[in-house]
Amino acid sequence: MKKIIYLTLISIFLFSCVNQSEYDKVKLENDKLKAELNEIKNGAEFRLNQIVANFENKNYSQIEILVDSLKQIHPNSEESKKAILINEKSQKIILERKKKEETERLLKEKNREKTKKEKLRQIIRIKQFYSSKPNSAGGVDFNIIWQNKSDKTVKYATFEVVPYNAVGDIVECTIRNSSTFRGQVTGPIKKNKWNGYGTTWSNAWYNNTIKKIKITGVDIDYVDGTSETLYSSDIEYVKY
Repeated sequence: MKKIIYLTLISIFLFSCVNQSEYDKVKLENDKLKAELNEIKNGAEFRLNQIVANFENKNYSQIEILVDSLKQIHPNSEESKKAILINEKSQKIILERKKKEETERLLKEKNREKTKKEKLRQIIRIKQFYSSKPNSAGGVDFNIIWQNKSDKTVKYATFEVVPYNAVGDIVECTIRNSSTFRGQVTGPIKKNKWNGYGTTWSNAWYNNTIKKIKITGVDIDYVDGTSETLYSSDIEYVKY
């Protein structure tokens, strides 16, 4: 008897599972068909309304995605044609906005460069710099003519310089095995005073291939204990 009851319960359970499974499957298919019918009937208009709303809210970045979706599902609809026109307007607005942002960015960059140039030119002016021809031992001298443009008195000015050969490559001193030379000027050098006329750094390098030099940095110490440092990218602003 127990066995019969047990088998009956299992049968009912299995039957219920099958029925529920079939029901869920039919319901899913039914919901899918309803969604497809709704898309056919109202989808294009609904999607177009979404696009219009985004355009009116100036949310232009989403419009192209929404238009592409509408075109794929309703390619020949009137709503797709209207959506394409809206997208063209939004893309034009995006392009104009990017141009405006780029113009503003360039203007800010220009103003930053102008401010930087003005600040650096209140520190120092480098009028001229050059190297000598190698002497009989290969020694090369160099000279820098510069002016103190600050309101402070310069205690020391140190110029970092590297030499180049005829093809524009950095070369080394054959004795020190180094390219960089740091030439120091001892002050006091007051405001607007010039330095470098009639003076040189003798035998800064020994190398017969040296043709020119480049200033890669300047360190300035003032008598009041403050200092300024100019880097390689700053030098162009103070050469005039």
